[in-house]
Amino acid sequence: MLTAELLDFIRRKGTVRPRLADPDAAHLLELAEALIALVESQQGQPRGELEDALRAAAPPGKKHQPGWGLAHLLRERCEFETVAAANPREFRAAVFDAAALAWRTQGGGALNRWRPEVLAQAAQAQGLDRQDAEAALYADLAENQRLTGFRKISPRQLIHRYNTAQIQGHLLRAESLEITAPWPSPPRLRQWVRYLRFYGLLYSLHSEPGTQTLRLVVEGPDRILAGATRYGLALAAFFPALLLWEPPWVLTATVVGRARRSGERELLRVEPHPWLRSHYPDSGQWVPEDVRTFMEAFAAKNSPWRIAPAETVFTAPGNRCLVPDFVFHHALGGEPVHLEYLPQPSTALVSNRLALVAQGGFTRYLLASREVPGLKDLLISPSIPPATLLTFRRSLVPAAVLSQLESYLPR
Repeated sequence: MLTAELLDFIRRKGTVRPRLADPDAAHLLELAEALIALVESQQGQPRGELEDALRAAAPPGKKHQPGWGLAHLLRERCEFETVAAANPREFRAAVFDAAALAWRTQGGGALNRWRPEVLAQAAQAQGLDRQDAEAALYADLAENQRLTGFRKISPRQLIHRYNTAQIQGHLLRAESLEITAPWPSPPRLRQWVRYLRFYGLLYSLHSEPGTQTLRLVVEGPDRILAGATRYGLALAAFFPALLLWEPPWVLTATVVGRARRSGERELLRVEPHPWLRSHYPDSGQWVPEDVRTFMEAFAAKNSPWRIAPAETVFTAPGNRCLVPDFVFHHALGGEPVHLEYLPQPSTALVSNRLALVAQGGFTRYLLASREVPGLKDLLISPSIPPATLLTFRRSLVPAAVLSQLESYLPR
């Protein structure tokens, strides 16, 4: 992901417009290919040498965009490890202990003579030759760690990734985000909601009256009192999922400018563009691991209740929407029960969902929420229908859901 100084954009009349790079431009493809080849040629070399080589090929500074940004993205695809013939910390401690003794007994004036002796003695104790000993002494420092892995990427893919990262860099500082799009098919909507929940984003879904238009509002990191940086990263990580959506769609976001102290706010507007392409796999109705695990565990209980992924979208008053995760059917028949899973909620989010359930008169709609401060007050509220809210501490377990489902059976 690109940091603020790596973003290339135009400011005009309260708006910010990122400069996208043409993935078919010959000079950019040549630059990207050269940078990729440079990184691959550094396999096994220290991180410091790779950094020097990248700075020479793509120097820092706005005038060197987008090469500067491309080099940064390639760094993020590198894996570094400490490669040494001995544990650097243990070997360093042994050398320093021996050096302290030599300093006390021989004095600093003899440093040029006793330093090699001390290192040789420590190396002999570890079974190392002099060259391996010198390398192991500070092998765990960041600049000395070796390049051991690189996630391959083609030049054109790298440029597409750069364009996506340009948008993501602004979304890190978004106060609010809104997306409007034609109402999608259930599997596509499910995929979108899965990504929102996977990243722990606070959102509300609306159906525009008299139209087939969906409006999604996502709160930005500046609306979160704790963990704002992590939330901003999650919001930015969600953007490639939006690029899987069929056009047309429009994203608008209010972002905090770099002059944050002045309270400057700017409008970011993004629409589908051939130069914007997602690097996420389009896996259709993708199911997170924790959801899949819960379904398998529930099915293993062999209870009269059967679980399945929910396909229904409920519309509450005010054209607000509820998107459940699971639907439960009892073996003896009767109306199904839907459950919405909230693994990373806030009290405000749960309160909002409960209000929608009550206003819509959804008597067989269950919310399962991780415990957060303030939820106990909601549980004793007289406005909350019985058995509507189920809380859990670490993970949602089938036994708790089964117990709650029993309350929906006729007495």
